[in-house]
Amino acid sequence: MPCTILGKGSNVLVPDIGLRGVVLRLGRAFQEFRRGESADSVWGGAGLPNATFVERARLLGLGGMEFLVTIPGNLGGAIAMNAGAFKDEIACHLLAVRYLDLKGIAPELRTRPASEFVFRYRASPLRGQEGAIVLAGEFRLALASDAEIEARKNSHMTYRRDTQPREYPNCGSVFKNPPGDYAARLIEQAGLKGRRRGGAQVSEKHANFIVNRGGATAADVLELIDLIRRTVYDRSQIRLELEVQLLGEAGAAPGTGAS
Repeated sequence: MPCTILGKGSNVLVPDIGLRGVVLRLGRAFQEFRRGESADSVWGGAGLPNATFVERARLLGLGGMEFLVTIPGNLGGAIAMNAGAFKDEIACHLLAVRYLDLKGIAPELRTRPASEFVFRYRASPLRGQEGAIVLAGEFRLALASDAEIEARKNSHMTYRRDTQPREYPNCGSVFKNPPGDYAARLIEQAGLKGRRRGGAQVSEKHANFIVNRGGATAADVLELIDLIRRTVYDRSQIRLELEVQLLGEAGAAPGTGAS
């Protein structure tokens, strides 16, 4: 039976007909938080919300990953996609990963150093489609005062509120930033800011977000994705790569397979 591994579902697009098979989401049993082998390292479970991880670390006097408070997902998904913001990313802090390896004859529980994996921009070999289910990660943090941690959190959250469309439902950043440029700038330059298909709209606040202005379908969003990719490529010869994960049949929709 087909099985889809889902974190908090904040950077995915689900097809209008739903998903075939089983959707597996790690629950409370995977929300552990404890110190690691050294005083400045901690383990966090895959089901732990990113913001909760940052707060638990603060209570231990540890900081350095405050960028996570602006990413509305769980720690497992953040590890699997090497989530990042503000010129920082998961791979810069990750020491080890505990995961379920599905590539053999039978599933096998493994714990391996992060250095054994190749992490790239918003990608890693630890995603469900790569045959792995992340269960927990160990992170290296830094000693920090409450004031330092709160100042970084507030700065990051204020910037997000000022620049991203939080007033409408959306599936997060749609495209990865190409090397040396920004997807939002390319989309805006192509004249697509505010463009609509059905109830979906390229955000007028941040062009790398597609928002639901009411009654939007996955098909509406996919039409906009296709339009954006074709228009940006025609104008700049740059092929935008998706950051949002297309689940099920959404991933097989026409026009969404270009790299």
